[in-house]
Amino acid sequence: MRSRRLEVRFLSGTQKTIWRDRIQPLRLIRRRGGSKKIGGVQEWLIWPVSKTERVVRLTQVQILSPPLMKFEFSAGGIVYKPVRQAQGRKEGEKTLILVSQHSQHHGWVFPKGLIGDKIKNEGKEDTAIREVEEETGIRAKILRSLNPTTYWYVFQGEKIRKTVYYFLMEFIGGDFTKRDHEMENVEWLPIEEVENRLTYKSDKDVWQQAKKYLVSSL
Repeated sequence: MRSRRLEVRFLSGTQKTIWRDRIQPLRLIRRRGGSKKIGGVQEWLIWPVSKTERVVRLTQVQILSPPLMKFEFSAGGIVYKPVRQAQGRKEGEKTLILVSQHSQHHGWVFPKGLIGDKIKNEGKEDTAIREVEEETGIRAKILRSLNPTTYWYVFQGEKIRKTVYYFLMEFIGGDFTKRDHEMENVEWLPIEEVENRLTYKSDKDVWQQAKKYLVSSL
């Protein structure tokens, strides 16, 4: 992902910081002369414009800190647990879904974590199972994969593109007391209450996939 900030030096010698999303009024438009370099740094054209988008002039600059691309990959699970409400009657079964509240941003989410940050070359399936247990205390097995979700977030002034691989999981055992401190609250919710509890669109989107499967299969 391109950095929000560019350090540039005008050929006149002046150095300046340009913010891409709060342009000062400078607009990066194209590379000049293909692969031409000045002092080992590619030369670009900056297009100053007025607030009414009128072109003022063209200025040559050196990019001192080129835009960087940063990506993250995580894996997590949507865990369900069937609970019998009436003894010996299938219609008395109720399905509960595991949700958790993050201790930092306080949003309600499905448990997940970075792939490979703790165990080198760990697969996304193993990461999902491990993260669910670490963050909620619940052990679960994978039933099927869901379509990955992608979203952007900002950390220390840098925008990061995050892809999360979710899996639909079935409860095996465990309890909330054995979780770490990343989640401040963990709950089992009925299917009909999950969407309203979730905080972020990415979680709501993947929940629609899981819900469709659960409703049609269970």
